[in-house]
Amino acid sequence: MKRARGFTLLEAIVAMVIFALVASTLYAWQASNMLTIDRVASLARREQLVRDALGVLREVNPMQDPRGTRSVGDLRVHWRAQAITPEVEGKSQIGSPSAYNLRLYVLDVEVRLRDQEALRFQVRQTGYKQVRAVTDTP
Repeated sequence: MKRARGFTLLEAIVAMVIFALVASTLYAWQASNMLTIDRVASLARREQLVRDALGVLREVNPMQDPRGTRSVGDLRVHWRAQAITPEVEGKSQIGSPSAYNLRLYVLDVEVRLRDQEALRFQVRQTGYKQVRAVTDTP
């Protein structure tokens, strides 16, 4: 009797089951990677918004402007400052009184992008007030 060549039905089913297991594992791995990529992209956008907002706040003196709004393009930054230390006399590098008094503030910041709230955070920032004339003596 001559034996037929080729795969039996059982071998074909086993091969398809193995292929299905490998394919489903690869699909789950790919789906997990896509979620991770979306999460990383979202965190990168948030970090960029925080950097942009901090760039705007760098120009703010909370002692003079305890609350306000600044806009740059589609970005709008709202802040409200609250003093957390008493006002102190500033010191120069050599320890003599400087022309400014200083105070530490905590700023509650809301960042809006295209008129939708993008994020909120808090940051500490120094406020200053000129109390003496600035002298240029060496």
